[in-house]
Amino acid sequence: MKATFVFALAIIASASAGPQRSSELALQQRNLLEDLVKGFIQLIIESVQASGLDPLYVESAEGTYSFFDLEDVFTATGSLSEFNFEGGSNIIVNDVNFHLLSRAISINLSVPKLQLSVGSFVGTISVFGRDELEVDGSGRVVIENVNVVARLRVGLLPNINIRDVTGTITVGDVESDLKIILFGEEVSDRVNDFLINKLSEALKTYNTQIFEFFERAIIFLIDSLV
Repeated sequence: MKATFVFALAIIASASAGPQRSSELALQQRNLLEDLVKGFIQLIIESVQASGLDPLYVESAEGTYSFFDLEDVFTATGSLSEFNFEGGSNIIVNDVNFHLLSRAISINLSVPKLQLSVGSFVGTISVFGRDELEVDGSGRVVIENVNVVARLRVGLLPNINIRDVTGTITVGDVESDLKIILFGEEVSDRVNDFLINKLSEALKTYNTQIFEFFERAIIFLIDSLV
């Protein structure tokens, strides 16, 4: 897959930098990248599953965790027990389009259901670099019909880079039965109400930060391949 990834990018780079090609050749190049993106997503799915990250069950653990070592995005420190997560690798590729002239990729992905439950969690959480939150909690969350529509530009010369990642995230029904104590105060009702009734609006509010994270995550994954 790594060799295919590099080879396809080399073809696309030469096509983008070269003279105007025939419509048939342009279509072949576009189809090549679209197939490559689908294969790249499938590689991520298989890697997550092979690593035992989905479904993921942790009987007990303690320490510090951050997404892709991006501590300014999300960091959790503490201990937990009976943690279970599943559904994250069940990614459905609805549509992929590569626009040769603008070197932009449009992607439409969906995840039918995300499920998370934890027997207990005690620790601190920092999201997007904000002050740490002292949390004690347990419970379960189910999010259905997560849909991601994104557009990103691919820079190929002199180095491969991803930029201008934009898009939208929508969710369907949300079930939340969490018991949360924050700084010693019971906030379960407010947290559950937020997830059930206000999550969609929050995704719009923090759209820029979310897609900045996606951009950095995509770059991290590409760097691991090339």
